Amino acid sequence: MIVFDLETQNLAAEVGGWGNKELLRLAVACTWDEDNDYQLWYEPQAADLLEELHRAEFIVGYNVSQLDFQVMSFYGDTSGLEHKTFDILDQIFIQAHKRVGLNVVANVNLGEAKAQESGASAVTLWRDSRIEELAMYCQRDVELTRRLFEYWEANGVLWISEVEYVVWPGVEVEE
Repeated sequence: MIVFDLETQNLAAEVGGWGNKELLRLAVACTWDEDNDYQLWYEPQAADLLEELHRAEFIVGYNVSQLDFQVMSFYGDTSGLEHKTFDILDQIFIQAHKRVGLNVVANVNLGEAKAQESGASAVTLWRDSRIEELAMYCQRDVELTRRLFEYWEANGVLWISEVEYVVWPGVEVEE
């Protein structure tokens, strides 16, 4: 299993909207796996990152299907990645019909928060050349994503608010 997240150089409004996600460009990405622990990847390493993702048997992420893979498509072939990916946000949307931010889900389930409030904060860090802080922000997101995945798998339930939850795929919950 590899856990993956990335941060971008640009905001959607600057590249003509969300229909142009590939133009957001990679600022930094982070992966975690048992063999390599945390690894940071920058734009010059985008092709190597894609190779790593294609080699992985299983990818875990938070909104990677709708954003990260599309950003990475600027750098090469991303086809097939979605078939071996467990996207926590996609699973939440399938069950709850809403999109809930990583910060909210991490707070409710783990009592912890992201390093920064949003991806827009990450773009600001990039523009201010605060690359180490940006890398730590991305790594924190990967850490929270991994822990949420493990928590959900172990407990069968993931809370998306104080009163609403989703169940691990395939688990039946008695009302």
